[in-house]
Amino acid sequence: MAASLAAAEAAVLAWEPAAAEDERDALVAALTEHRTLLTEHLDDEERELLPLAARQLRVPEWNALGEHFLTSTPTPKLLLFLGIVLEDANPSEHAMVLGGLPRPARLLWSLVCRPLYDRRVRTVRGTRP
Repeated sequence: MAASLAAAEAAVLAWEPAAAEDERDALVAALTEHRTLLTEHLDDEERELLPLAARQLRVPEWNALGEHFLTSTPTPKLLLFLGIVLEDANPSEHAMVLGGLPRPARLLWSLVCRPLYDRRVRTVRGTRP
């Protein structure tokens, strides 16, 4: 994973100055390879790590992991992650994620943060999420 990520980062640095076709193609190849490895890694985590955690961690310990994530992650990143999660969520998952937020946070997401997320996605992808 680390080598794949390093290759993708190097490809970004090579592509950035001129955004030339050869560098673009190398970047796409590096990102495609990294995505493949990342997907395999995440599938392994879901298959192996989550059942292990369910057997070994008590609810307060599991909740402490989430609390640590929330308190140690900068708010702009949390909002970006929320947008990414909601973008790929089905309607049931979408309702569950938003339902777990306090009402003021849901309103803030809908009125302010979602439009900012959409704008960021349009900037990166050229299309709306």
